[in-house]
Amino acid sequence: MADHDFCPKVQSVIRPAPTIKQITLSLIAVIYLLTTAAPQGIADENTDGHQVSFSKDIAPMLLRRCVSCHGEKKAESNYRLDTFALLQKAGDFDLNPVTPGDVDDSEILRLVSSTDPDERMPRGSDPLSEQQISLIRTWIEQGATYDGESPDQPLSAVIPRPKHPTPPETYPTSMPITALMFHQNELIASGHHELTIWNVESGELTNRIGGFGERILGMALSPDGTTLAVASGAPARQGEVRLIHPTDGAEVQWIGSFSGVSYDVAFSPDGSKLAIACEDRTIRIVEAATGTEIRTIENHSDWVTVVAWNPEGTLVVSGSRDKTAKVFEVETGKLRISYSGHGNPVFGVAFHPDGKQILSAGGDNKIHIWNLEDGKKTAEVAGYSGNVYQVLLADGNIYSTSADKTARQHQLDNREQKHVFGDHSDWVFALALDSNNQRLATGCYDGQIRIWNLADGSATLSFVAAPGTNSPPVKH
Repeated sequence: MADHDFCPKVQSVIRPAPTIKQITLSLIAVIYLLTTAAPQGIADENTDGHQVSFSKDIAPMLLRRCVSCHGEKKAESNYRLDTFALLQKAGDFDLNPVTPGDVDDSEILRLVSSTDPDERMPRGSDPLSEQQISLIRTWIEQGATYDGESPDQPLSAVIPRPKHPTPPETYPTSMPITALMFHQNELIASGHHELTIWNVESGELTNRIGGFGERILGMALSPDGTTLAVASGAPARQGEVRLIHPTDGAEVQWIGSFSGVSYDVAFSPDGSKLAIACEDRTIRIVEAATGTEIRTIENHSDWVTVVAWNPEGTLVVSGSRDKTAKVFEVETGKLRISYSGHGNPVFGVAFHPDGKQILSAGGDNKIHIWNLEDGKKTAEVAGYSGNVYQVLLADGNIYSTSADKTARQHQLDNREQKHVFGDHSDWVFALALDSNNQRLATGCYDGQIRIWNLADGSATLSFVAAPGTNSPPVKH
């Protein structure tokens, strides 16, 4: 799990040796998360004589501990348990995995209970706790019943919507800013199980909207500005996307659960669909009005970190930790083209306004520009001394963020650099653009947010986006 800590869109990237201050900050934040975040979708493991629920008690356990080795992508011993129906089918050893009412004839219980480390499941990992084994045993004794809608549903869809803890009134430390969005004269920022809303003129906290997953990693505003999509979740556990009214936080739609965190979300140009980038290596195409999943695209071999639409809304481009960017047809899910020129994880993607070129960025400290037709690189934007995390195209400009503690603005047509937004004290993960008021917002690993004037590239305001912080906003 350490790969996920505070760098949700940049796993597998090695950070330079941290300072004592950074180590202290990280340790405090880890303690904070461990003591405030309740496991998502996991029911109390003490049965107390009550009926054990497959969806609430068993499915979350299987999803967290077993599916990685016995799922669709990988099925050791030809045994899968990523759906209830498959859980019942024997693998290579032709033994009954689960026999309702008979614990002695249920191979899955024997394997998780075994004291032989070469036989015990999950293999090569910590054993299940006594309470977890007791839950499985009791569930089998009670008839191994299924309480979902369809036995063919993925386990992630069977698990009930998680109940998220209430964020603390005062943050004990700042949290990395992984997503930002301008709305009217306010800035919406990622927080811990919440969005925090800030006045962009004064840096004052104006509102807090809770009820989200542990980490908020992506946001998208609908084309008409009425709906905000928020991608969140807990790494290696569960992900979701929640649609809300950005003004009052009222919920419009909830979409989930995914077997792993949701890294990014993007509205189609007409606002009718959403593309969701997921840790489980999938891209989900969802109808925005109903939350109905239209298509699941499974082609990447590792986490999908980012998604973007073409201007016509017919194609989706994605970036992945598998070091590729790929373009898919939305209607069929068919792969149109794959680009592997980075040789490193890809964190940012965007379609060129002409719809014929794609920009992608990642761990090789560059932005690549390549053709949709043949996948050949035509140009690049270099000069960064760290990973490039986000790429945003608007008004004929390329905006980007980097681990070199800068955000940058380049002209799209000739790729000339217009502004370097420096003066950051840490990696810059997130950015947001307010074209109407010609300002840019950047968010850092250390929780700092800065507002910039696009006319001259100067900073106008900086503040720590942590409720209750003792650091007052600074006007420049």
